[in-house]
Amino acid sequence: MSESDEQRGRTLIRCLVQLTTSFPGVSVEHLLLPLLTGPEPEISKLDAAITTLSLQFKTALLSGFLDHVTTLEEWHTSVIQPLYPALQDPVSMQRFVALLAVSAGPLVRSTRFGRLLESVARLVHPDTLPSSVIHQLNTIFAGHKTIYSIGAKTILESALEGC
Repeated sequence: MSESDEQRGRTLIRCLVQLTTSFPGVSVEHLLLPLLTGPEPEISKLDAAITTLSLQFKTALLSGFLDHVTTLEEWHTSVIQPLYPALQDPVSMQRFVALLAVSAGPLVRSTRFGRLLESVARLVHPDTLPSSVIHQLNTIFAGHKTIYSIGAKTILESALEGC
């Protein structure tokens, strides 16, 4: 990559961040959501823009994402991380776990998907989610081939005990 290409990339990231900061609603609906639900973009550009959103707009972006995507692709696992605060909403978490369940088969050996599962397990609150959702997440977790974290497994088991 030439120096001018790198400069253009940095300028594009700054523009995305400025646009997202100044017009979060329009950015979510007309820029970020189409990028998240389309073919794989340059993830660093999306991350920079998504990180600037307030919780309200992260929640709107996650909701739109869940409305449009029927299965996760491996690259989605990286750009979803800045949206984790929106998963504190029980309805969003239930919808997200359902998406994880659909995506688990094709991503069974994906290390990135495994890390995503670990992160989601840490967000589970048994008092706000139905036990069926926690059991579903535990089933996904148990079937994944690359999960290393005993801590995340312990968290899920504790959540199951609370059901």
